[in-house]
Amino acid sequence: MTRSISNNTLVLFLWLIVGCMHDDEVKQFQMSGAYTLQQQWIMQEGADTVFTRVQQLKMYNGDFVMYAGIAPGDSTCSFGVGTYSVRSDTITEAIFFSASNTVMSSMDKKYRLLVSKEGKGFKQVIPDFDKRKGKKRTLSETYTSVGITLASPLDGLWKEDKAYFVVDQDTSIFKATQYKMYHAGYFIYGQIWFDTQKKMHTAAGFGSFSFEGKDNLKEHVLVSTYNMFVNKTVEVTLEMLGTDKFKQTIYLPDGSQTVEHYSRIKLR
Repeated sequence: MTRSISNNTLVLFLWLIVGCMHDDEVKQFQMSGAYTLQQQWIMQEGADTVFTRVQQLKMYNGDFVMYAGIAPGDSTCSFGVGTYSVRSDTITEAIFFSASNTVMSSMDKKYRLLVSKEGKGFKQVIPDFDKRKGKKRTLSETYTSVGITLASPLDGLWKEDKAYFVVDQDTSIFKATQYKMYHAGYFIYGQIWFDTQKKMHTAAGFGSFSFEGKDNLKEHVLVSTYNMFVNKTVEVTLEMLGTDKFKQTIYLPDGSQTVEHYSRIKLR
């Protein structure tokens, strides 16, 4: 017996097909991972300016994105943290904290990124990056994936609650705003602090990490504004305080220690 398909059934069937196609398309651009910058260029009125000096790592983890970039040879650095969403070939990033040298912003900034797969990474284009002298500029960047398959209790975005230095028996508080992300075997940190003249400073760095036992963390620093750590392995004693807080103690070459407490950032 042959049965006719009702209009409502046909509409539902087509909707399911379209929905499945859309899901497959979105899966092509699942961005979870760690990526190093290969090249970036800014276009304004048809003229491209290419930048190859900046060393930058960008990381997508769960609902959050973080990046940090440093120009070797000078003190120029920047970082940002925010949330992101993916729809087809477009990523929307909502950066809620960013800093660059002596300037910081805690106001939400939204960026629309057009993304295409490229080799082992991706290319992103921000058509409305910013304006200079009233003229719109487009930012393009290419990235290569460097992340590995590694899950750890540190995976996610964290904000520093407090930090202090310990020298012999003396303890001194270090006031700063610092974010840190761990994911796919890599980490990024970004920090701002003010000196006695109330001048703001930005610091940032990134690298890979590994464990030797659950309490012994090794951070292999690739890039940092703190030159003493560059291309060094930093020994860290880790103490997880539940799943959403941790304490880390960093042992410095001069025998002093830096103690930092962090809390996990969650979507409200």
